[in-house]
Amino acid sequence: MKIIIELTFTTNTRRDPDNYSPKWLLDSLVQAKVIQDDSSKFMAESPKVILRQGPVEQTVVRIED
Repeated sequence: MKIIIELTFTTNTRRDPDNYSPKWLLDSLVQAKVIQDDSSKFMAESPKVILRQGPVEQTVVRIED
């Protein structure tokens, strides 16, 4: 399983991707039973975080098998 998290901000401020750790999101997905577990046994790789600038602030989570 592979998880991609896209964070879109309305301002073009320089951001450090390390400040946007996806741990809280993975824990929420496990608790909601969207994914079975967030350990390396079930995850093909660490979640990828993509930071973008756009007209609307949003968070998009893609889960790929």
